[in-house]
Amino acid sequence: ADILSLQRAVLGPAKEPPNHSTVVDIDPHCDEVRQLVEYGMAGVVDGEVKMLDRAAADILDRAPDHLMYLRALLRFVEATEDSVD
Repeated sequence: ADILSLQRAVLGPAKEPPNHSTVVDIDPHCDEVRQLVEYGMAGVVDGEVKMLDRAAADILDRAPDHLMYLRALLRFVEATEDSVD
């Protein structure tokens, strides 16, 4: 992963105002979305992926490659799931 792009997407200034919607532009039928739903982090409503966490939605919205950042998010979740209640 390109660490500098990740830092810009997470920490850098937004090019646009924050996303006031939790909808992210990702295929609702992909495996990664299924995993997000299983973890309780997203839902699929009317064919759209809605993140339940606005901060995660903002980060994904600013990311140049939504699927790559979604995969990184899932890796963080999987790596910490046994240590977080």
